[in-house]
Amino acid sequence: MRVIAGKYRSRRLLAPKGLDTRPSLDSIKEAMFNILGQEVIDATVLDLFAGSGALGIEALSRGAKKVYFNDVAKKAYDVIKKNLENLGIESGYALTKLSYKEMLKVLNNQVDILILDPPYKLGIYEEIISMMEERNLFSPNIKIMIEMDEDYELKLKTSYQIKEYHYGNKKLVYLFR
Repeated sequence: MRVIAGKYRSRRLLAPKGLDTRPSLDSIKEAMFNILGQEVIDATVLDLFAGSGALGIEALSRGAKKVYFNDVAKKAYDVIKKNLENLGIESGYALTKLSYKEMLKVLNNQVDILILDPPYKLGIYEEIISMMEERNLFSPNIKIMIEMDEDYELKLKTSYQIKEYHYGNKKLVYLFR
């Protein structure tokens, strides 16, 4: 696993050992950031289920102003910390080890980009988006990037423009206003 573009391009990243995390494939990560394009520059990003931190690190590498990394798993937290240290990233991020509900309660800043890549079986995408809307955690031009199972149908209470991109048994869903 590596950083694809930007300041940390081609640098290797560690991944948590075991089956608790499922790192995004480089091809999906590359597609995600190609879709987001220039929106990443100077953005505040929340990677709520950060795993190895690869997606948030990619955002920092491409010019994000701030990334909130969160993962409830200690192994994931430790790997994110190590990846940030290995790359020499000392600022522009916050790292927490909280449940997604706890994180959304303590987060007090609006985000420009939300990256959602939780374990597919949880099916909590709509709940998270609703919680963030209720707490006014989205900037007016929010971009939401979700990696999910190909068969999952998103049912949102509020309206977004939606684009889907299919990759085998996975899909990226891009929500924006």
